[in-house]
Amino acid sequence: MDYRTFEVQDFLADENFTQWVLQPDAEHDDFWTNWLAAHPDRKDVADQARLLIENIDFTETWSAGERHDMWKYIQTGTSRSAVLPAGKMQRWLRISYAAVFALLVFAGGWFYLTSRPVRFQTPYGKQQLVTLDDGSRIMLNANSELTVRRDFGKEAKREVWIRGEAFFDVAKLMKQEKKIPFIVHTDQLDIHVLGTAFNITNRRGRVDVALEHGSVKLVDASNASNSMLLKPGEKATQTATEAPLKKEVVDVKEYSSWRQKVYQYKGKKLQELAEMIGDSYGIEVIIENEALKEETFTGSFPTDSVETFFEKLGKLYPLEIEKKGNKYYLR
Repeated sequence: MDYRTFEVQDFLADENFTQWVLQPDAEHDDFWTNWLAAHPDRKDVADQARLLIENIDFTETWSAGERHDMWKYIQTGTSRSAVLPAGKMQRWLRISYAAVFALLVFAGGWFYLTSRPVRFQTPYGKQQLVTLDDGSRIMLNANSELTVRRDFGKEAKREVWIRGEAFFDVAKLMKQEKKIPFIVHTDQLDIHVLGTAFNITNRRGRVDVALEHGSVKLVDASNASNSMLLKPGEKATQTATEAPLKKEVVDVKEYSSWRQKVYQYKGKKLQELAEMIGDSYGIEVIIENEALKEETFTGSFPTDSVETFFEKLGKLYPLEIEKKGNKYYLR
């Protein structure tokens, strides 16, 4: 889930967030503490949602007089602290929060439904083609998520968020004789494009962008001076541990062949293939021989048959392949 795009109403509707606020445990507390530390720009929004959740108590009852005072407070914004005792004031404020939340649900429900982002998700081993309103086509690889604002294309720029792997074929868009930029956000990079086709992988703290045609500008999300322009046939890499962007000339088909339902590799390390298989199929590949991790694979296999990869691997190397449940052991 990409919480970077969440607004107050999204956090209120998210089960993991509400459970953390109302029934915190070690797992949820560790996740949200680390997430908020890593995304300080979203702290105010999350704090607003948390305050609402903490102060809402729909089981509490109040008198007709309190209801009248509460409603007057909401309408006028006039403080009642001068006429209510401190203890009763706290209870009365909680009632106000509950009432405001109810108003948001009933009076603002339509706004919530029409403003929250649209998310496209693919399960393990599946792909999905998404066509946006501007004509841009995005092919999602397995175990990936694309987030798009509902007002996409209506503002001065087009923005989407990607987790996993996808191939973008971005359409050019003009408004009042001005080109409308298209920006793809990842964990570490922002990719600025106009009319471009490229493959992007955003997994395991690493972002790879391989450009098929057109041009893109890559900008480090946390350091704008760390930027780079890509030409067709080039690939850029950004990792969480190595800040400077790295560029190299590649065969882009090797990075985007999955669109034709086939994985095609040339000299790919087995350790990297093991990680890709885990990301795409939810299968754990355990290489017990350290030297084997550095061996390479050249060949192809269909995206709907990972077993073909292991069959080919067994013919290329004198190794033992054992399958136990959802795990493959290479010895």
